Amino acid sequence: MDDGVAERLEVSMRAVRRHARIDNIGAANSTVEAVRRYYRWNHPFYRLLHSRDGAMHLSLSGEFAAHAEFISKYVSHIGAPRVLELACGTGYNLGELATRRPSADLHGIDLSRLHVMSARLGMSRAANVRVRVGDYHRLPYADGSFDVVFVIEGICHARDLHASLAEARRVLAPDGVLLVFDLFHTDDADRLDPRVRQSAMIVERALLISSILCERRWLDVALAAGLEHLHTQDLSAEVTPQLRVLNTLAWRFVRGRRAGPWARRFLPATIRQNAAAGLLLHLTVEAGAHAYLMIALRPAAAP
Repeated sequence: MDDGVAERLEVSMRAVRRHARIDNIGAANSTVEAVRRYYRWNHPFYRLLHSRDGAMHLSLSGEFAAHAEFISKYVSHIGAPRVLELACGTGYNLGELATRRPSADLHGIDLSRLHVMSARLGMSRAANVRVRVGDYHRLPYADGSFDVVFVIEGICHARDLHASLAEARRVLAPDGVLLVFDLFHTDDADRLDPRVRQSAMIVERALLISSILCERRWLDVALAAGLEHLHTQDLSAEVTPQLRVLNTLAWRFVRGRRAGPWARRFLPATIRQNAAAGLLLHLTVEAGAHAYLMIALRPAAAP
């Protein structure tokens, strides 16, 4: 590990120990209620500190709409594409797609009623968008309903990765595409410095990430779920500017002399845990423990 990264990691870990109650991070796993609670408490902070337009994902090279641009390319050849977003949050990406593809039939599903209410309010004039409360482990759609299914930083919360991917496969048309944007382990993650591995574990627990694997092992699960790998794009460099912004916000949180003790005592644990992730995530990416990937898949041909 580079000496500069090691030094910054040590400094960040000391701050995490002081402010985030490191021993309690991730005490609960990604149950449905834990995920709902996590996003319920964090909802106003996403709006206040992350994106006033409602984006809940990392930006790519400073652009929150870049994910929608990726997805648009996969439906550009279809006159009236049927598109489903899993874990759609407050509907930011569906809104971007509705603007770009007014002929598309757009659907979203999310565990959080608060998110779904926000999405419906924000897109009340978009006649081609429908959003509902639901679980992507059990999708309420018929087989072969969609040309594109996508999920942005949501499949990491899967309680059963195989089941969730199999459901995505089921609702895809035979020539459909599944697009996954998320954080993955690198192939070398298990062999890195123990300090990097511990930092990566804290990030994952703080963000309620329960289904994180290296790409190779993740694709093994996808294959078993009936999906075929098309290609992967490493977008780690593109999310790095956003990770640095989040790191700056996290340091402001932990260094605030007046806010620090008050925050540690009264703010929900999820807020403090998010600060811990903000302190460490850019370093775990830089040190090679995590990578931000876009993986494209399609239904595997029947044998």
